[in-house]
Amino acid sequence: MTEKDRYGETLRNREKAEEDRYAAEQDRLRLEKLRQQAQAAQATNGLCPQCGGGLNPSKTFEISIKTCGKCRGVWLPIGDLERLIARAGEGEIVRFVRSLIG
Repeated sequence: MTEKDRYGETLRNREKAEEDRYAAEQDRLRLEKLRQQAQAAQATNGLCPQCGGGLNPSKTFEISIKTCGKCRGVWLPIGDLERLIARAGEGEIVRFVRSLIG
């Protein structure tokens, strides 16, 4: 191996090491962001995201919802909101029959 080739290989190894270091730092930053999001979600678990009041779980049309006694907000996942809207359009007789069937 010539002197020129040896320095070229050293340069490529250094560039690879820098890329690996950069990728590791980006991964660390992403993990830290996910940890912070998880901690924030855990801290507000059971608390209203709007006012910080306690959330009261209940069921409507077999869909779990959480209501805030302080600001009277209603919280539920978006998929459940779509199901709730679909079920609210049903007539009283259909709802009565569904409640009998379970």
